[in-house]
Amino acid sequence: MPVDVMMYREHFAFQFDEESVTTAGLPEVTPFNLDMIDAEWTSNDGEGVYVAVLDTGLLPQWPFFFSQANIRDDLGIGFRVDIWWEPGIGFVRGPVYASDFITKVPEGSGHGTHVTSTVVGFNVNNLYWVRGVAPEAQIIPVLVLDAWNVSYPGGYMQFTGGFYDQIAYGIYYVADLAETLDGPVIISMSLGGPAPSPIIEDAINYAISKGVMVVASAGNEGYAGMGWPGAYPQVISCG
Repeated sequence: MPVDVMMYREHFAFQFDEESVTTAGLPEVTPFNLDMIDAEWTSNDGEGVYVAVLDTGLLPQWPFFFSQANIRDDLGIGFRVDIWWEPGIGFVRGPVYASDFITKVPEGSGHGTHVTSTVVGFNVNNLYWVRGVAPEAQIIPVLVLDAWNVSYPGGYMQFTGGFYDQIAYGIYYVADLAETLDGPVIISMSLGGPAPSPIIEDAINYAISKGVMVVASAGNEGYAGMGWPGAYPQVISCG
């Protein structure tokens, strides 16, 4: 089928050092955003809560940033599609298929790793630990945004983002998984698009029917207005 509209990922900035690190015994710092909500004074640390981050997955270096206790890599999954050039048609894509959750490098984005660090915190070169908003939560990494470097007669074309059905697959996966888990489940989507998608809304409604809380980004810039899926009334929108 021809390549259709993609969801865009939110802006991000993330740097990493490939030196191996550990998390035990490091001094802890609270970033300004958590200080603004007095996170250091709250007793709610996310213990027992599962947060499914539907994003670009995790970088291959994720063990350098996070404690293994925070990342449920055994539950992680990716939903990818292939894109290629078809003579006489143009760029086309295949069906969604299940894969691992590891971000492709170098073309992929560290956005999912960045979002995960906002939730549970992250290690900075084994020097100190930056606190997350829910440091005891367990992250389920779900790759629904990807990157493609596709050859065609004019050279190479790079695509980044995700298709609506990729995202829907991720939502359905977490909704069904929630029935097997022993704690509250939250879907976190720091992504958005300019128009509503019936298949994504159907997936969201299914997740909510399974008791899953769905949270999505409001967008990057206020004057641009709300994007979807954050604009759906049944979704908790923030950012």
